[in-house]
Amino acid sequence: MQEQNYNPKFVITAVEASADLLGAELIKTLKEQYPYANFYGVGGQRMINEGLQPWYHLDDFSVMGFTDVLKKYFVLKNKIRSLINKTLQINPDIYIGIDSPDLNFRIYHHLKESGISTVQYVSPQLWAWRKSRIHYVKKYIDMVLCLFPFEVDFYTSHNVKSLCIGHPGASKYKNKHQAKQSNNSSFRRITVFPGSRSQEIKLNLPFACDALNLIQKKIDIRVIFLAYSEKNLNQIIELLGQMSLDFEYAYQINEDFNSLKDSALSIATSGTVTLELALLGEPAIVIYKVSKLNYFIYKLFGVTQLKFYALPNILLNKEIYREYIGHHDQVSALGEGLMNMLLNENIHKFNSAREALLEILDIDRSRIINDVIKDMME
Repeated sequence: MQEQNYNPKFVITAVEASADLLGAELIKTLKEQYPYANFYGVGGQRMINEGLQPWYHLDDFSVMGFTDVLKKYFVLKNKIRSLINKTLQINPDIYIGIDSPDLNFRIYHHLKESGISTVQYVSPQLWAWRKSRIHYVKKYIDMVLCLFPFEVDFYTSHNVKSLCIGHPGASKYKNKHQAKQSNNSSFRRITVFPGSRSQEIKLNLPFACDALNLIQKKIDIRVIFLAYSEKNLNQIIELLGQMSLDFEYAYQINEDFNSLKDSALSIATSGTVTLELALLGEPAIVIYKVSKLNYFIYKLFGVTQLKFYALPNILLNKEIYREYIGHHDQVSALGEGLMNMLLNENIHKFNSAREALLEILDIDRSRIINDVIKDMME
């Protein structure tokens, strides 16, 4: 097979902002090996810019938690059925589902029964909860591409094919670390990442703002809210307009974390952004507010028993970033945590964590991905 003249078909699904970044990198990598390849599926603007022919935009699948899924169940069910049918119709060489196991695990078995090769890119957290799903993985997924080494250990123990390809942030940010400048202004700047999904923003933005109102009474602060997309930004602006805020603020779409240079610390909704901040050596506090019903459901599945939730803490097995997770009122505690960080900065702790994470995650991703896909297509 002459790869330069071969035009394979790939279907790729990415329904999160972080998955869109991974998908764009994946398409770019595959185009280097297969310049005439065709890419179909679900993604955001980054993947579309790289050449994805979208059947749906990632926002069409935007949901958070069990209650949101229930509300949109029939709409999502129809879209998933359509996605399956479109995939079967074009009969791709490989189907690659990025993250979002609750979506992709409704698809893989239909494809395997038709002889289509399947790849799960980003391991579901089976090592943390719903471990019984490993039986589904063994039966219907040909390869799991893991971002973290400990995930490969888990799959190896269950005789599932997997490889660690590291995290893209490791190579992206390893040369972008900037030492913090001493603060000479009369105020402290704080950056807030409210999340990438509508329900996340709805719950976590007010949580952060209530705590920021508390510390404004003691320290003069300036706050910048960073959004992942125009849609996120519009929601943030609307919510901020409904709140009574005692501090000065601005907002913008995140442009590769460039605005962090003058920031004393960040408040980050738990997710990929926490690892990116850690790879930049940025001081931060992690939050994740959920509804009481979702918390109850998570408790049933054992999620609330996890030692840590933020990726840097999980990878290093210690609390680098303080976490405020759950449905209960933690505004006062978050305010105290922010004050403590502002008054007692320990930059060395975050720099040390950065170096440790880079050592774990800085891997030649493109080579591994190309070798895996080539082997699967032969």
